[in-house]
Amino acid sequence: EPIGVVVCISPFNFPLNLLCHKVAPALAAGNAVIAKPTSETPLVAIRLTEILLEAGCPKEAIQVITGPGRSVGNALVESPFTDLVTFTGSTQIGTQIASPGGKRAKRLILEMGGMDPVIVLDDADLPRAVEAVSRATFGLAGQVCIASKRILASDSISEKFAVMLSDRVSKFKVADPMA
Repeated sequence: EPIGVVVCISPFNFPLNLLCHKVAPALAAGNAVIAKPTSETPLVAIRLTEILLEAGCPKEAIQVITGPGRSVGNALVESPFTDLVTFTGSTQIGTQIASPGGKRAKRLILEMGGMDPVIVLDDADLPRAVEAVSRATFGLAGQVCIASKRILASDSISEKFAVMLSDRVSKFKVADPMA
């Protein structure tokens, strides 16, 4: 059931993927969508909007607005014409969006990073678990909202696991990812 105008605010990491997670369901439900990408990755949202329009999406159903979150994002969040805001990003900005400061209450979907735990039990294949945890935690320099941030290991293996993980992480090469 459509609810009206949905503002989709997306972050810099995985800009196309995370924007599609917002835009597609909003359009499928019959809403009008305003895509507001982060200032670091505006071209992805512009191109996605062009593709949707080329594919036949009504021009009244999808718009993209670029610019700083402080001004453009705030204006969209505070607009009386916005019915739902879906945001992926920092806890600090999500908290600001959720605090309307006397403005009209709206529906919100906030993905502000989680604690994303990994649980390692005492019967785990430790080399395999170390490899999985190192990828889940440090993949793409940890710039993934679902990157593992807590590791909960059984007492019986926690020390050995910590040593193995530390050894694995110490072998990571820190450098320019474009090199």
